[in-house]
Amino acid sequence: PLSRLILSGGGAKVAGLAEYLARETELPVEMFNPFLKIAVNQKKIDPDYLSSIGPEMAIATGIALRPSAI
Repeated sequence: PLSRLILSGGGAKVAGLAEYLARETELPVEMFNPFLKIAVNQKKIDPDYLSSIGPEMAIATGIALRPSAI
């Protein structure tokens, strides 16, 4: 059974979507943030900025982290 919903992509940030899904499914809803487990230099990159763009960066981050196919 499902225990939570994780939203990703630009549509994840649609106003009221997370609340609506939580209410309708009675499940906790969270935004996917691929940067949570990636170490970054906080002096060069603002963590709040990364958190704000996280849902839209799911695919790009996954591609960047996989081994090269070359």
